[in-house]
Formats: sequence, C-alpha cells, structure tokens
Amino acid sequence: MRIPDAIKRCVAFLAVNVGGAEHSRKFACCGTAFFVRVKAERMEGARFLYVVTARHVAENAKSHGDLYLRLNTRDCQHIYSQITGNWIVPEDPMIDLAVLPMFFDEDLEVSPLEEASFATEEVARDCDVGIGDEVVIPGLFVRRHGRQRNIPILRTGSIAAMPEEPLEDKQGEFDAYLIESRSIGGLSGSPVLVVKTPGRIESGHVIFDWRLRLLGIIRGHWDRGDEEIADFAKIGDAQVNMGIAIVTPVQKLLDLLYRADVLSRRRQVESEEAKRLGIRLDSVGTGTQETIN
Repeated sequence: MRIPDAIKRCVAFLAVNVGGAEHSRKFACCGTAFFVRVKAERMEGARFLYVVTARHVAENAKSHGDLYLRLNTRDCQHIYSQITGNWIVPEDPMIDLAVLPMFFDEDLEVSPLEEASFATEEVARDCDVGIGDEVVIPGLFVRRHGRQRNIPILRTGSIAAMPEEPLEDKQGEFDAYLIESRSIGGLSGSPVLVVKTPGRIESGHVIFDWRLRLLGIIRGHWDRGDEEIADFAKIGDAQVNMGIAIVTPVQKLLDLLYRADVLSRRRQVESEEAKRLGIRLDSVGTGTQETIN
C-alpha cells in the first residue's frame, strides 16, 4: 500500500549534543517525535501544536546532554532546535508519554496529525479496529537518518493484541496494544497509524475508502531471552528482536492533552491571542486560522 508523503512529515528526530560547545557541536539522533494539533475551544479555526514522544526518550536524554529536535526546512535542509521547556507528562509514571507545546515558523516542513485522526476508544469501536488490522510506523532508523534532511523510514505490521488487560514490568502495570512489527532503536516515540478501509455501497457496487488513524505511540519491544521490555538505549547489543512492539494507546495522549492544567494553559493563550486580535471569544466565526501555539 502506498502511504502519502505527508505522513513522513509528521515526524522529527530527537538528538543530543555529544560534541560539547557551540564550535564543536556534534549531534547523535536517539529517538523519534511527532506533531499533533488540537482545536481551540472558542476561536474558530485556531489550533494548538504539540510535539509528542515517549517519556523514557525525553528522560534518558538528560544523562547525555541537551535535547534537540532535528527538523526539516522547506529548502531541503535541516536545523537543530534546542528543547528548552519542560515536558508535560502523565501523573501515572507507567504511561510512557511526553508532550510539549511548540512554536514553529513557516520555513519548517511540518505536517501535524490532527486531533480528528485519533483512534480513541470510541473511534476504535465505531471503526471496528481489531486484531489483524494493518499499521504503519514512520520514524528514525539510527543507521541512516539523512545527511541534508531527515529521512524517516516507514515500517508496517498488524495489530497482534488489543489492550484487553494490562501488561506488566518491574515498575508496574500499563495498558498497551501489541503489534507484529520489528521495533528497533530509534523508533521509540514514533506514531503508529492504523489503516482502515470502511466499505460503502454505491449503485450496487462495494466501494472501499482507506484512511489512516493515529492508534498510539511506540513504547518498546521484547528481545528474545529478556524477561523485561528492551530499552531502546541498547542499540548496539546483540539481541534477537521477537518482532512484537508495544504501543501506548492514543487515548492516553488525548487524556493528557485535555488534562485540567494543560487545557487551562490553552485557554489562557487563547484569551491572550483573542485580546491581541480584538476578537470576542463569545462570537462565532470571527477567529483566526493561524496555529497559535
């Protein structure tokens, strides 16, 4: 199946500076992040932009130095943008997610995934998401990240198990999909999109329309012989990947984006932007079409 090129533009690479000072900076890519947008509550057309990754990627990077986003530009180059804000993480430490509100200029090549594409619990039921459905995973391949610009790879697979009961490691229990796909170092934090082909009947013929919905975020995998989930820091270890990846459900991401403090911050920014533009928030159809965060 041919995947739209825009899917590759929803991801960026996470990197750490392993070279030292400004004149001797050297970056090592260590994981994947991707971008999502959610709608403003009261300003019609306004949206908020966030970068998303796995919590353990953001936390593990601290021991290696400052964390950067490696981003493609529209002139076919790339830049490194240092992450200076604090990641927003779930209160439950077993949920492997981290998000950060972002500001981007028009020179960057970014295609966020819209909130409407989230395969939430309700959407998954309505779309009959289940075992055997095909998935695609864009993200970093550590052996080739691209010289002039980010070149994500795209892995495919299928849902092997639904989050019917929690999985468990040494730290505790967590909810997850299992997918049959070879999860490798660098894909941690990548979006997992499920392919659905709902059918409809027109003039006596069955017509299939395929679409991609965000199922979740890559968390980890098992290596043969390991009792625990393999850490993505073990890139150089001689392990045999069991071919089953662990995916944090997108419902956890939605819950985080609409947590009271995160929502309150969006409302504050929305009010400030409306004041700057002279817009009354109780008016319909007078909002801005710009991404405001």
